[in-house]
Amino acid sequence: MPSGTIIGGMKKLLPLLKPVHDKLIERNREQEHWHGDETRWLVFAKKEGKTGHRWMLWLLRSKEAAVYLLDPTRAHEVPEKALGPNARGILSVDRYSAYKAMKQVIEKLEALEIFPVNAKKESARIIQPSQDLTERVIRRAEELRRAWAGPEPAPGRARESSQAAGRAGV
Repeated sequence: MPSGTIIGGMKKLLPLLKPVHDKLIERNREQEHWHGDETRWLVFAKKEGKTGHRWMLWLLRSKEAAVYLLDPTRAHEVPEKALGPNARGILSVDRYSAYKAMKQVIEKLEALEIFPVNAKKESARIIQPSQDLTERVIRRAEELRRAWAGPEPAPGRARESSQAAGRAGV
C-alpha cells in the first residue's frame, strides 16, 4: 500500500480523534497526581522556525488518563499548558529542569517528586508541605513499593518453592 494512502487516511482520522484527545486532557486536568516524562521523537516534517527533525513526545499520566503531546520544543510551556492553570497535587518527574520552571510548580502544586527514587538527596521536593500531603506521599510510596514487589507468597509457599527447586537441582 502506498505511503500516501496511509497518510491520507490518517489525516481523515484526525478530526475524529481530536475531540477524544481533548477529553483526555480535560479528564487528566481533574486529577491530583501525574507522572510526567518526555523523550525525543524524530518528525520528518518541515515547520517554520524549526531546524532539524528532533521533536519531543511528552507524556502526562494520571491514574485515569494518559495524555501524549508531540511538540517541536522541550519547553516547560508544553506540560504547563496541558495540566491547565488550576492544577493542584503532585507531579512526579525526572530531573529535567523544565518541570521546575512550570508556573503550576512555582505557584500551586503541592509537590514535585523528582525521580529516580535512588537519588540520594532529592527524591521529593515539597513546595507547600502539609501533614495531609506528607501522609499522601508516604501512602503512595508504599503503594508503589508493593506494586513493584508483586504479590506476597502464601504462608509456607516460599519455603516449599525453594525446597522444590533444590530437589530439582536448580
